[in-house]
Amino acid sequence: MANTIKLGNGNWATKEGSLLAYNDENNNFKPLPFTTTRASSASVVNKQGLIETVGSGIPRIDFSDDANGALLLEPQRTNLIDESNNLTISWGDYNFGGGNMTEQFGVLSPDGSNNATRLTYTNTSPGSGGALLTRNLTLVANAQYTISFYAKNVSGIKQIRVDLRNSSSGGVSGSSFTLTNQWKRYTKTVTNNSETNRGLQFRLNDSEYSGDRTFDVWGIQLEQATYASSVIQTSGTAITRVADTASGSGNSTVINSSEGVLYANLSNIKSQNFDSIVINNGIVDENNTVRIWFYNNTITYQYKVGSATSAQIASGTIDLTSDTKIACSWKLNEFKLFVNGLQRGVTDTSGSVLANGTLESVQFKRGNNTGNFYGKTKDLKLYNTALTDAELTTLTTL
Repeated sequence: MANTIKLGNGNWATKEGSLLAYNDENNNFKPLPFTTTRASSASVVNKQGLIETVGSGIPRIDFSDDANGALLLEPQRTNLIDESNNLTISWGDYNFGGGNMTEQFGVLSPDGSNNATRLTYTNTSPGSGGALLTRNLTLVANAQYTISFYAKNVSGIKQIRVDLRNSSSGGVSGSSFTLTNQWKRYTKTVTNNSETNRGLQFRLNDSEYSGDRTFDVWGIQLEQATYASSVIQTSGTAITRVADTASGSGNSTVINSSEGVLYANLSNIKSQNFDSIVINNGIVDENNTVRIWFYNNTITYQYKVGSATSAQIASGTIDLTSDTKIACSWKLNEFKLFVNGLQRGVTDTSGSVLANGTLESVQFKRGNNTGNFYGKTKDLKLYNTALTDAELTTLTTL
């Protein structure tokens, strides 16, 4: 069994606008790069575990949860907090009942620079009073927002509370967080109520957790979304990170349209709005395709000849945020879907196949330019022959 297209599995090469995939059959290396776009800078966790900013259009290889790295593709997002790191400006503090909080900017941060803020809280009347640090915002009524930030404990009590609040109605409750002595990212998704004037608040109340404490904070982010995306640093204004795309690897000489296997090792698939990985003929429609799509914690494999669906198999419920290995196999009257070492659905034994030379391009998106795939890709391979059940089981076993 030969891999005709390989991407990842620890072998990464990137430059602006390009991500290397390749064919190395018979020791003859042929580059088959993906074209990538993102009209803004973006962040990624590098091999050293630091947050790194990469320039516009440069593909992101993220090492946050895999030593071999993973291609990170994300939708467009905006950090509504205009000062994500320096909490001595734009943020206001309020001390009450003996509580007092001070801010010191310029301590070591998760990107290796000195642009985190140290917050020190003391109380002359332990057991009552407190302090809060707040940034006022105008939000959308009844919308979902996700708060995220990096923090670590320096000394004292390790608990803090983060809320969205205002003075008239109290606001939307957030969460209490127990910090560690290492930098860690904390997240919380909340639904706003009918109020639009809000303050994102770091609250230290002796009535809840009594005791002095010192902790460092960096990368505060508020997004109108159901989950946190990668860090978007700001300094003076809200910043938008533009969506990532990757498309166009391959050609008709290396893709076998009538028989083969598409394999992908993926994780962190959170949007699941028919996000797709597709092999097509390079035309922007949904005809003549091999397609894997993700929706509502389900994987669906579809093979189309022209506009007609020749085969379609669904996985049943899968946790798509965790590590997931998928293989879809096709040949005349034999279509199969394997996920995490198990066959999903049943073999389709009545499907026709495309003529060789039809398929020519692998895309991280649906054929109609919607349904872009967002998540992490650790490994992707294309085979030019169908595999046995035993081979598909081995290939997809976690």
